[in-house]
Amino acid sequence: MHPYQQPAQPRRRTGRTIFIILAVVAVVCCLGVGGVGYGVYKILEESSEAPREATHAFVADLAAGNTDAAYQKLCTATRGRYTKEQFVAVVQQRPKPSSASINGFDIQNSSTAEIRTTLKLADGSEQGHTFELVKEGDAWLVCGDPY
Repeated sequence: MHPYQQPAQPRRRTGRTIFIILAVVAVVCCLGVGGVGYGVYKILEESSEAPREATHAFVADLAAGNTDAAYQKLCTATRGRYTKEQFVAVVQQRPKPSSASINGFDIQNSSTAEIRTTLKLADGSEQGHTFELVKEGDAWLVCGDPY
């Protein structure tokens, strides 16, 4: 070592360096939480796809006046409460839906679901309705108050 040379001082971490480290850690944590949240969302979306499609198919049958097909989309318990003729009479007494917008859903387990909708009616009005569905075999069927 040269006599005029001073020994190197250890570098101290500055506030700026600490801030950068904390910012990087925060970004990594946010990305991780966001990724987990997105994964949960995709799982819920996929698990609700079949009940949502069954709801849309049921409403489409009602909109088309195809009460025979709509009746076949009722669960066993609901078909036990309504004969086909009774179901047709109930449908004819109510305003005809033209479409359904899904506002939310609850999947209680792998075989029951509630689909919250806003039904747009043929007369231009709207009404809220929650469809209860059950899985019988491979099919999701409308149960409870069908419409």
